[in-house]
Amino acid sequence: MNRLFRSIYCLTTFLFLVSPALAQGQPAGKDFNLAASRLVREFESRYGGTVGVSTQVLKSGKVPFTYNGTKPMVPASNMKVVTTAVSGEDFRFETRLYGPKQRDGKTLKGDLVLKGAGDPSFYPPFVDNSLAPFKSMIDALKRTGVREVEGDLIVDDSDFDRQFIPKSYHDRYLLDSYAAPVGGLGLNRNVVTVSVGPNGITAEPNTGSLKLVNDVKIGGYDQIWAERKRGTDQIVVHGFARAGNTVQTTLTVNDPVRFAGSTFFRLMERSGIRFRGKWRTVEEGTPASLSDKVLLAKHLSP
Repeated sequence: MNRLFRSIYCLTTFLFLVSPALAQGQPAGKDFNLAASRLVREFESRYGGTVGVSTQVLKSGKVPFTYNGTKPMVPASNMKVVTTAVSGEDFRFETRLYGPKQRDGKTLKGDLVLKGAGDPSFYPPFVDNSLAPFKSMIDALKRTGVREVEGDLIVDDSDFDRQFIPKSYHDRYLLDSYAAPVGGLGLNRNVVTVSVGPNGITAEPNTGSLKLVNDVKIGGYDQIWAERKRGTDQIVVHGFARAGNTVQTTLTVNDPVRFAGSTFFRLMERSGIRFRGKWRTVEEGTPASLSDKVLLAKHLSP
């Protein structure tokens, strides 16, 4: 057991062992606070990191011990382990499609609501292809005989805020897949693959929301790169490609909710369901009203 792991193990074990007493409402006490603080400071001085610890009694909301508990930090990547454990093995993300109760033949008399919950699995290998979840929901709607919507498609991403990327991110890596934006509704990890070849420039997935500009020249080698100005949907591809070759690169999208919502809207129209309205998003943090809606289709994460 190396020293780093041993230190983390000792700290977490210590907090775990005293948690039953804290949960019973027993005061942490001066000795506990001193011992816990000493362990945290020892870890920081030995490994040079910054540690934040906060313990809370769930029933009462009391915080028996905190160390840098309110200090803003970038969460470590292993935070997902804690999130997964708390969610439980039966947890599933649900993306739902709601529609009006009123219907006239093949026409729905009102707005549709596409309700996202931040499902991150809309890409292979979790699904056959990134558009499969949307297409399955649309197919379910079509099987009921619906061919027209007398209203708008409302995209509800209110489970998340719209700070899609941390403020601390630098422009130089915003196009890389590991820095992709995160929102209440997304698609394909919020990354697109851009291809340049004999047939021009394409992006996958893309149903028309992205603007593509081809600045690739024919040359003796294959090397391309893509640029997207922060806050825009215009992608400009530069570089060189051999005649007849197809060259690919990847980059992130600007707004994951807009990307996913516009894609769903266009997929519905391509499937033969006509909208009399348009697609739009809810006000940030304000859920769409479902009082006059019924569940039409849903997709569960694997």
